[in-house]
Amino acid sequence: MNEYKMSKVNTNKSMFNSKIWCLIIYIQYMTLPLKQVSSRFVILDFLVVGAGIILSLLVNGVSKKFLKYLLIILIVYLIDFLLFRNTTSISFFLIPMIKSSLLMLYCTLSLDKLDDFESVYYKYSLMTLCSVLVYLAIYITTGISATSHMGIGNVLTFIFIAILINQYRFNKRLDFVLLLVIIALTLFFANRMAIISELSCFLFVVNYKKSLNLIVKRVFILIVAVPCFALLITNLDKFFMLISPLIDTNGEMYYSLMKFQRMFTNSDGIFAGLIQSSSGRNLLYDQALLLFKESSFFPRGIAGFYYQDVSGYIFRYPHNIFLEMLTTFGFLAPLVFVMFIAYSSIRISKMKNQQKILTIVFFIFSITKLLASSSFWLAPSFGILIGLLGSNLRESDKV
Repeated sequence: MNEYKMSKVNTNKSMFNSKIWCLIIYIQYMTLPLKQVSSRFVILDFLVVGAGIILSLLVNGVSKKFLKYLLIILIVYLIDFLLFRNTTSISFFLIPMIKSSLLMLYCTLSLDKLDDFESVYYKYSLMTLCSVLVYLAIYITTGISATSHMGIGNVLTFIFIAILINQYRFNKRLDFVLLLVIIALTLFFANRMAIISELSCFLFVVNYKKSLNLIVKRVFILIVAVPCFALLITNLDKFFMLISPLIDTNGEMYYSLMKFQRMFTNSDGIFAGLIQSSSGRNLLYDQALLLFKESSFFPRGIAGFYYQDVSGYIFRYPHNIFLEMLTTFGFLAPLVFVMFIAYSSIRISKMKNQQKILTIVFFIFSITKLLASSSFWLAPSFGILIGLLGSNLRESDKV
């Protein structure tokens, strides 16, 4: 009887931690339709996240594993401050980090049973998808926006991952249809890196499952998808001429399509089109390389990147993980990156099948996102990845 009660308590705690994780990720998107009515509803996001953190601390306390990560991070920031005397690393990176990547690191390390987490993650993703669909319907009809295209791309990718993993485990046709719907929504309403993240995760999971079903899917891709893709690529000019009225009248709404149009229809070639449609990121990349050379390839520290555009806005990271590592760690960047890859590989190799898939999918999501946006110090997805690499999620023996 005591063992039964203990098992029930552990299950309840596992479900609770999974729900807190999902709420902290999704609450800002669940309330999007409300925020289209009034921006005052943003207070709901803060109340839910604040209550979630307090309850999680009361239920779980602070684990030794999280304290270890926190100590390592604080030591890194202390060394950075002693070497470079730059308080921006504290004000711009460390303090915001507490409510973003560090928060998700804590929540991820608090997860216990993988089956409980994936079940809750899937259900909350479906609920959030409904909210996003309502938001997009209002957005299309009224033009009222409550988040950015990158925000929509971010939440759609989180939802995509949950449904993708559920489809892999249970092979539901509805999930496959939902995956296609999310890719379409991302193409029309989100950013390009979200599409790349989703397709990369999908290709990994499809190729991971070695079965007759996989062979059928590959044959389908070869016979149908590849020719269709080739036809689209060779007729991009006609395709964009067809949808140009849609983009011209709703350029802000169909953001990703507009970006693809600029990239593929530039008269000077795709590379020139990529630069034209990069929203000025090429200037950040050039600045990062310039700073790296000016420092004689030595580290510049966490806040070592600086760029001010013509409007006076100051950028503190180059929106690319590799360039950020170069400006932060200098000639040590390759060593840091190799150590991270080695650590990730060792940890993943020791995981069971179910956790391994989840971790690799978030690895793909996190790295592809960091290739063109955010900072690895601040990105919640990177905090989740570190948490998954360091966690000991329990899973059943069933795959």
